Amino acid sequence: MHVSPPLAVLIIVAAMVAGTAWLAPPQRELALATVMLPTATYQKLTLWGKEHAGTDGRPLTVVQAIEQLAGQ
Repeated sequence: MHVSPPLAVLIIVAAMVAGTAWLAPPQRELALATVMLPTATYQKLTLWGKEHAGTDGRPLTVVQAIEQLAGQ
C-alpha cells in the first residue's frame, strides 16, 4: 500500500492533534475564597490599586489588585 507524502503528513498531524486533545489536562474551575486582611494590608492594596489603573482607566479595587498581583 502506498500513501502519498502530503496525505501521510496530514494523517500524522491529525494523529498528533487528536493525541494532544486526548492527553491535555482538564481545565480547572476557579474557586472563590474569603480572606481576612489586616487593615494596613487592605490600605496598601487600596493605594496600589489607585496607582495602577485598570484597562478602563479606573483604579483597581482591592480584589482586582490581588488578582493582578497573583498573576491571573
